[in-house]
Amino acid sequence: MHLRSLTLLLALVTIVLAACGSTGTPSPSTVATASPSTSAAPSDEPSAAPSEAAESGTITMVDGVAAGGPGASVAESIAANTGEPMLVNGVLLMDQQGIIWLCDAFAGGGIPSCGDPSLRVIGYPEDTSDWDMADADVTGLQEAEGVLWFDGAQIFGVIEP
Repeated sequence: MHLRSLTLLLALVTIVLAACGSTGTPSPSTVATASPSTSAAPSDEPSAAPSEAAESGTITMVDGVAAGGPGASVAESIAANTGEPMLVNGVLLMDQQGIIWLCDAFAGGGIPSCGDPSLRVIGYPEDTSDWDMADADVTGLQEAEGVLWFDGAQIFGVIEP
């Protein structure tokens, strides 16, 4: 399957899943992209626990919206500080404690964790099939040391440094 086709398929699946939420409230949506990632694969060196990442701010997802486009890096979105919803690119990571982060790249070390800057993601549903390793071949979900992540993710939300 071509990369563009896969990107469109992932975007469509995300929109459909967001529209079919079983809780009755719209699920926040993300759009996975196939843009080149600035992340480096985690190494085998020891590192601080992922939840100890220096939080540069938060991104609160906008409910029921699917957005696509070029987006901004985590660093650019923090610097912009517009207070308006924006599309942010990065590595979407759920650490061992279940905290969800969006970061420009991994920190060095064995346990995958966000490098600086990073945004704590507020409003991303943790109990969706997005985080199910059984669907990893379709969604692109990766796992190491109990940490889950997506390279090349996009989140639409409001940044608060």
